[in-house]
Amino acid sequence: MLRGQFIPTIIELRTFEAVARLRSISAAAAELACSQPTVTYRIRELEQRWSVELFTRTTRTLEWTETTHHFYARVRALLTEIENISSEIQNVALNQLSVSVSPSFAATWLVARLSLFGETHPEIDLRLSATNRFVDLARETVDLAVRLTPHRARLDDDLGAATLLKDERLVLVCSPAYAQRWKCGADIRELTQATLLWHEDTDHWQRFFRHYLGDTAPRTGPCFNNGDLVIRSAIGNQGVGIMRELLAVDALRQGQLVRPFSHTLPCEDSYLVLFQKRMASSRKIIDFVKWIQDEAAESIVWVRLASASPSNRDDSDSPCS
Repeated sequence: MLRGQFIPTIIELRTFEAVARLRSISAAAAELACSQPTVTYRIRELEQRWSVELFTRTTRTLEWTETTHHFYARVRALLTEIENISSEIQNVALNQLSVSVSPSFAATWLVARLSLFGETHPEIDLRLSATNRFVDLARETVDLAVRLTPHRARLDDDLGAATLLKDERLVLVCSPAYAQRWKCGADIRELTQATLLWHEDTDHWQRFFRHYLGDTAPRTGPCFNNGDLVIRSAIGNQGVGIMRELLAVDALRQGQLVRPFSHTLPCEDSYLVLFQKRMASSRKIIDFVKWIQDEAAESIVWVRLASASPSNRDDSDSPCS
């Protein structure tokens, strides 16, 4: 750093960023919880010390000058990085691990196992956030994100990833009462008369029917935007759902659901555990990734062993010709 060079404070940079983003002194003052004269003073101080004009004033708003157009994005990125560094330092001190997952993944599989992670890693303070929105690991205070990702998807260069399961399949599920009512299991063609439970934004039923029933089109039925709702509906005797093995395993174990047919279909995407590459050597990330992979593998082993038992075996698991 050059001696005598002006270095603005973080609060001055935050003030510049807020005024530029909101294009208003009063709005920036409200956001920063300070007075309008204070905001005006900070902006004028920056302009005087840098010998530039940051905004042009009109009767209604503030307009960016060329200088602000050139530097705003870099200032905002710098403030975000400072916030992330501060958060990471606190997380290291507290040994917190923030994990983002989808609501259906959390509700149907992960939450029931969190106590096991706590027992084996009591030193890690796990924080779980359930959301379907995109999470920017570089800008948000999130250490890991578990997301469904197409097999051939390209990841950003700064992201590392661990595959949760390498060979997950889709299975058919319904309640024991529904299976008995429809006498499911003898012939896959019986599925054409069943009520099908749909998960929006997926083509699971179309793919399944195309593979096993040729040109026969699947019937329409109730459609849900969350995998957990498909499971709840199936448990409630509403029809047959097509689900990932991992999301169905607990309801199958508890006897709430059964597999009316043993036919399966490969998944075209995988759950990836995503993290920033620069955090790949973090002990807490390594421990969580290994734990969740081991738990997922155990779940899949149970599903496949259960389906292979004589009482559940269906030797008609072959595609139509």
